[in-house]
Amino acid sequence: MEEFERHGAFMCKDGLAKQRGLKNTCKKKVCFFSTDHDFLIETLSSISHANDCFDVKYSVDKREEAYCGFCTFTNESSVGDTWARYESHPKLWVAIQDDSFCESYRTLIRSY
Repeated sequence: MEEFERHGAFMCKDGLAKQRGLKNTCKKKVCFFSTDHDFLIETLSSISHANDCFDVKYSVDKREEAYCGFCTFTNESSVGDTWARYESHPKLWVAIQDDSFCESYRTLIRSY
């Protein structure tokens, strides 16, 4: 598997778009959840090779037996295409997060 760097609770990898110096202005991301950690890492690594992928990351620790992963893109179309590509995959749960919507609620997050 390709190199990821640890940043806090996540292992991160730059996508091709970030490597080429493009900016990430898209406020939506694709979120993945899987109990198969290796499969999740392979999937995210593969996605990072897309021309418009900005970055990918996955959690080091699991929650309730599942790991989470995220990928961001330089445009919303790629977010939707990636969601649709994996939505029915039997090893993944997939959702789209809209960071511009979530931002105003972040102060409400509490620790458990």
